[in-house]
Amino acid sequence: MMMAEQGNESPIVPDPHETIRIDTTTQPDIVDTISSNEVEDILRLDLGTKEGLSRTEAFGAFLNAALSDRTSSTRRSRPRQPRFPGVTENTSMTNLERATECLSTLVQTFSSAQRMDFDFERLTKEAPTNGDGGKGKSQWSPLHFAAQRGSARLCQALLDKDAFIDAREDDSWTPLMLAAQNGHYDACCTLIERGADVNAVAEDSHTALLQAVATEKIEVVQLLLSHGADIRAHLKGHSCVEMAAYHSNPDLLRLLIQHDRGSVNAPGDRQWTPLHFTAQFDKEHTLETAQILIDAGANVNSRADLGVTPLFLAVQSNRLDLVKLLVDKGAEINVCTERDITPLERAIGNSNIPVIDFLIDQGAWTDHVDRKGFNIVHIGAMQGDVAVLERVLKTGADIEASSTDGKKLRPIHVAINNDNEEIALTLLEHGAQP
Repeated sequence: MMMAEQGNESPIVPDPHETIRIDTTTQPDIVDTISSNEVEDILRLDLGTKEGLSRTEAFGAFLNAALSDRTSSTRRSRPRQPRFPGVTENTSMTNLERATECLSTLVQTFSSAQRMDFDFERLTKEAPTNGDGGKGKSQWSPLHFAAQRGSARLCQALLDKDAFIDAREDDSWTPLMLAAQNGHYDACCTLIERGADVNAVAEDSHTALLQAVATEKIEVVQLLLSHGADIRAHLKGHSCVEMAAYHSNPDLLRLLIQHDRGSVNAPGDRQWTPLHFTAQFDKEHTLETAQILIDAGANVNSRADLGVTPLFLAVQSNRLDLVKLLVDKGAEINVCTERDITPLERAIGNSNIPVIDFLIDQGAWTDHVDRKGFNIVHIGAMQGDVAVLERVLKTGADIEASSTDGKKLRPIHVAINNDNEEIALTLLEHGAQP
């Protein structure tokens, strides 16, 4: 895991293997205890946004910062959910979703998250007003309003009065895109029957199909596909199949694969495949989604940016069931990332003994030494979990291994420097030299 660089003045690097102790506490849910206005004020304080911004603008700034590929964090919460599709960062989607409800002006599409980041964007569209048409005001036609609200009857009436069916607002979204985004099946049917362009592309690359997939509106997805919607359309390099994999939505994924099996292994941004998207999260249908992808031919050993494999992400997300599935389907367990970290080392970094046991039983390297000279005992000494360290020591890994980065750090250095007295005492009990 990536950590911030320590200053040169420190004789001992607290986190020599670029792993961190996992914080097992869950972040407090602030949305249940504060008002929308207070949320708005907090967002402005955190982001340094100017006063006078609308809620939509302030929340949009918040999302942009939260999903920025320049954001880094060393905090962790469980369940571990790195930002989409990241390797090293997590974000609490629950808080985001509840904050979204509080502010109520957010129209969520899709966004890539994380520092390795894909970038599906969570768009916010401020409710337009008929009026000055000034800066920041969306130029919605009455048909846009009717479509967004799902009134097929009004859509029909407006079209009977010669409303332009493919009218564009400021971002060049059409009425059909808005209806699809909100899952308004009847309104979509009306617009399509009256000749709406199902493959119209907005300035931000959105299409009606991408909107329906991003918001998991399966009936609308089926409708659009049956009327010739282009399933190969991409949003900032991400396919419909990737979006469904990210959501871990089995039914949506099956539907899309029927129309676009070739995207199962197609690499998106930073070379992530749909299986990477699925493996990074601990969601209800993660295992089923992964099985669908594998049955459709997904490569379990595909390597993304930084050398990350689906197995590494499954280990990181603490999904033993998915780890077992991937290994059973041929995933290589000793593939190192570009930072020379193995899945076993990631499991030790997570203090996840069941995953550690499974990987060791399957032949994971226990004598691996990275390019800085650190081994699994160094990582175990970092975590502050005696049970994990004792499991590591049972493998026979060198308790006296010394780093080769010029500091000559042994595991006991790491434990003492991080105020882990129990870990240091355990190392001494197992023969570590003082």
